[in-house]
Amino acid sequence: MPYNREVYRAVKERFEEKRARALSEAESRRALIHERIPATVPIDRALSMTASRVLAAAKEGKDGLDERLEALRSDVGDLHKKREELLAAAGYPPDFDRPHFECALCGDTGLDGVKQCVCFRRAMAEAAIDASGMGRLMRTQSFDNFITDLPGSTPENRDRLRRNLEAVRAFADAFSTDPASSACGANLLMVGATGLGKTHLTSAAARAVIERGNDVLYVSASGLLAPFEEERFGTRRESGDGVTTDRVFGCDLLVIDDLGTEVTNQFSLSVLYNVVNTRLIGAKSMIVNTNLTSEELRRRYGDRIASRFFGEFKVLLFTGTDARRLGLQK
Repeated sequence: MPYNREVYRAVKERFEEKRARALSEAESRRALIHERIPATVPIDRALSMTASRVLAAAKEGKDGLDERLEALRSDVGDLHKKREELLAAAGYPPDFDRPHFECALCGDTGLDGVKQCVCFRRAMAEAAIDASGMGRLMRTQSFDNFITDLPGSTPENRDRLRRNLEAVRAFADAFSTDPASSACGANLLMVGATGLGKTHLTSAAARAVIERGNDVLYVSASGLLAPFEEERFGTRRESGDGVTTDRVFGCDLLVIDDLGTEVTNQFSLSVLYNVVNTRLIGAKSMIVNTNLTSEELRRRYGDRIASRFFGEFKVLLFTGTDARRLGLQK
């Protein structure tokens, strides 16, 4: 699916508002020009009739049409020139009362011809980053600033970090929601202690996936439970952060962070199994991060869930020095 509907609607409304504001401000400046330079009023009235004059010229027939249109273009050009001279004499630039759009390419419509303008796509990506739940991290963490040569790290751990970096980058580069693609429904399970780069690589991958027009949702393991608790028990808590069950199931990439920090009971196990199993069946990709070892995952979640993690996810093991303590990665 493309960016979620809420993101699209919010960006579309923002573009409509800023275009309307630019047009309104231009109209106010034009009223000021008409007040201070009355000679511009008949000129603007004549210019506003241009389309009608073109239509009238066309209705006279094909004979002499080119000459009539050329005469009209010359007349309109003279009107614009006279208007600019009047503005300049009064100390105004020629574009003073024209709309000042943020994007000259699309005029803040969000459309470049029939396709989305680059400014609209950029705004959509930024809004989607904010809506993902990882906005702050995505703006500071990338594949390029991920450090693999940590001080005091062993050659084995450095090699493992480099392999993990390339694996996550490859996951992001190949990401697809096309059922015909072999990458559709690919999943990652990142296992290791804190401060070893799991979150950094996750946010880098999530940004790359978002920038290609996909909907990404980040939740902690505890936050994942909140919308399901609300649906079943009518409870509401801050950790849910407005996440809905529809988006948990429907987003293109679901990131579950800190698996193992949530309270484990029959309800939480049921929710986790339902989410993981449903997304696997629907070929919806996931990234799951956990500090638990494979043995701890099996003990805590049982074979029914663990078998899906180890059978349907590419497992990346993180070992080595806590980069956060070294102040190198966040």
